[in-house]
Amino acid sequence: MADGHADARKTIMPARRSILWPVFSIVAVFWILMMGTLVQRMRSGVPSMMPERPPGVFEGIGRETRWMGVYLRGKKIGHAVTSSERRPDGTVRLFDRSVMRLTVQGTVEEITTKLDCVARGDYSLESLSFEMKSGDHQLEVEGRVEGGRLFVTLITAGDTSDLTFTLPKETFLPASMELLLGGKDLRPGETYAFPLFDPMTLTQEQARVTVIGTEPLSIEGEEVVATKLDVWFLGISQSVWLDDLGRILKEEAPMGLVMVRESPESAVAWGPETGSVDLLTLYSVPVDETIAVPRDLIYVKAEMSGCDPDRLELEPGRQRVLSEDPCVVEITAAQPSSVDGPEAKYSILLYGDALRPTPLIQAAHPEIVARTMAILAQDPKTQGLATPALDPWSKSRRLATWVHRHVRKIPTASMPSALDVLHTLEGDCNEHAVLLAALTRAAGIPAKVILGVVYQDGAFYYHAWNRVYVGEWVDIDAAFGQEVADASHIALLEGDAEQLPQLLGLIGQLDIDILEYRYR
Repeated sequence: MADGHADARKTIMPARRSILWPVFSIVAVFWILMMGTLVQRMRSGVPSMMPERPPGVFEGIGRETRWMGVYLRGKKIGHAVTSSERRPDGTVRLFDRSVMRLTVQGTVEEITTKLDCVARGDYSLESLSFEMKSGDHQLEVEGRVEGGRLFVTLITAGDTSDLTFTLPKETFLPASMELLLGGKDLRPGETYAFPLFDPMTLTQEQARVTVIGTEPLSIEGEEVVATKLDVWFLGISQSVWLDDLGRILKEEAPMGLVMVRESPESAVAWGPETGSVDLLTLYSVPVDETIAVPRDLIYVKAEMSGCDPDRLELEPGRQRVLSEDPCVVEITAAQPSSVDGPEAKYSILLYGDALRPTPLIQAAHPEIVARTMAILAQDPKTQGLATPALDPWSKSRRLATWVHRHVRKIPTASMPSALDVLHTLEGDCNEHAVLLAALTRAAGIPAKVILGVVYQDGAFYYHAWNRVYVGEWVDIDAAFGQEVADASHIALLEGDAEQLPQLLGLIGQLDIDILEYRYR
């Protein structure tokens, strides 16, 4: 991948009403977009035009409807609408819609989310339908509860994956939280817990709601006394204010995200600042040190704050914590010293999740398997002769080179799916990472997706890359075209969509000081 290394220098790529819904889906979308910001820094060209304004109303709005304006650091970025309707059979139908326009280095991305669900009389989940769409990318989740289990179908790139979750006796969606709290006498200091299922990240976890007390609040020029709540879910804490009827007036989430009750006309109105919030500069981690050629780094020592050193993703030989207070980490980038031979076979009993297909890393799908075999059979050096047997490291490098050369580098606001990327052959670091993970696993080689930050142009940007096992674990970056990821890659976590919430709490909190670095 030597040519990819040079290419990475030239074109640098960006690493990228319920109380809880759509706030948590919106916050997760921010992460997906930020993981595409480095891609954009590797591009050049004229900023795209603002997309046409969508309709101001959505289909399917029920009787009890609330409109919210969505703001980021004080600037309008979208709107959300939610409604609920009690049906004759005693069930409740809930609707949530959101539209956002966010800019990544001059490119305006419009993202819509939709949630339709049916809750039983006690507001526990009966069925759900979720959709997230941006441009040509779409993710759909359909689910139903039967006999204490949730049966989910995930639809992406025209392919379906079926999943089953065992649920507590009563499980709720975030969209049901307002209804659950509506009949309670909310007294300061009281705490409530609810088991929730999040359809965007396909995770289930307890939500904790603590009543803080009452305080004055101004909503569209009207002064009201509101009850303030602290809500904790999926590692994200947010503040919520309710009126005396238990209806949401305002929500504040991490990263400067605010949702405020507005009239329908005000909510759907796009202000002159819409599209001016650029996530690239807003959530990067600037540093004082200037590194001229970061892609050539073989060693970095850095002091970090705003993160828990016990939760950092460590790998002996590459990244380790030197001290916890202050948190100092060192990263060493080197070719693997021990590589297994062509006959190596890796057991799923030992490497488990690093070999298994997932709903978004479809390593067993026939198209993924066929593409993997075709890539590994290509060897220009043989000039048509039989391809010699390849060891796992050679296979990994060949697959990464193919991904780097064939996937067009553009910021993409979608939940990345390997099969979708194989079809479109475009995306940011998320898309490169999930596709390489799928291809590598299809070749029988353990592979992980690593989420973290990487240095470029005076700052660290959120980024995704891979870690493959070839006799030892090696970090490899297909987006940058690096067969060994340079030492400015600081790993924070491994995983894909289900790990997003754990990283969201770091955004806007992380600080990094570079203490030492060395080039190759």
